[in-house]
Amino acid sequence: MNVAPALVFPVRIGGLLLILTALLFAAGGLLVLLSPVGGLDQVAPGLTYYLGLVLAAPAFAAWYAALGPTAGWRGWLGFGLGAMGAVGYGTAAFLVLPLAAGVTAAHDVWVYAMVTAPVLPIGALAFFIGSMLLGWSTMEAPTLPRMAGILVLVGFALWLVAFFMPPDLAWLLTVSNLVGGLGLAWIGWAIWSQSG
Repeated sequence: MNVAPALVFPVRIGGLLLILTALLFAAGGLLVLLSPVGGLDQVAPGLTYYLGLVLAAPAFAAWYAALGPTAGWRGWLGFGLGAMGAVGYGTAAFLVLPLAAGVTAAHDVWVYAMVTAPVLPIGALAFFIGSMLLGWSTMEAPTLPRMAGILVLVGFALWLVAFFMPPDLAWLLTVSNLVGGLGLAWIGWAIWSQSG
């Protein structure tokens, strides 16, 4: 890892956050398979994705720092889009919770976040593209596993497709979360295990 000595510990902790993010996404993907309407009828998948997205923003900062100078413009843009997208996507993912709980007017707020003020699709798109750019940068970095970057790139490309597909293709979301999550966990482990 090529980071300043004062940043080694926070970056290593960020590696653990990246592993937790990956585990939460994988769990969310598996929980979606148990739901007849793609997870929007249950609190557990929404909460799992929400927590994963909350952890993703600081985890992506550690990932970007671990890339060091090899990140280039792709890494910088990937970090920016990924972190901001995690916030936008996470804010909208939180809306799954009142939907699942049957809160009055939750559907109206959901439609507002999807169409009127499209926080959800824009945030999700930024998150997916940012993650793919970071995966691409990881493929070219000498300090992180190339195959992990490929898994992230493929997994998040599939997640992008699954996001805009009808709920009856929920299995694609699960596959994308498992593939991308494996890549994230591998990168997180590499960051955690490197001593500096």
